[in-house]
Amino acid sequence: MRKSIYVIRIRDNKIARSEEAGPNGEAIVELDSRGQVVGIEMLEPGHITVREFRKIAKHYDIDHLQDINIDRLTEAFA
Repeated sequence: MRKSIYVIRIRDNKIARSEEAGPNGEAIVELDSRGQVVGIEMLEPGHITVREFRKIAKHYDIDHLQDINIDRLTEAFA
């Protein structure tokens, strides 16, 4: 069974589509109909690194998420 956690909800818009992100699809980025990020879900949080999470944030132009410290989160699910 995969562990997952909804990391952050950025806006309350309706989710139109989801995209896998990260080198092994460790995250699901949910987008609205205009392509704006609604939220990010981490699949197997213990397997995603802080660097990978920051790359995802940068790729989707949500730079303010690059400062989130997910170390404790990933350790809890390792």
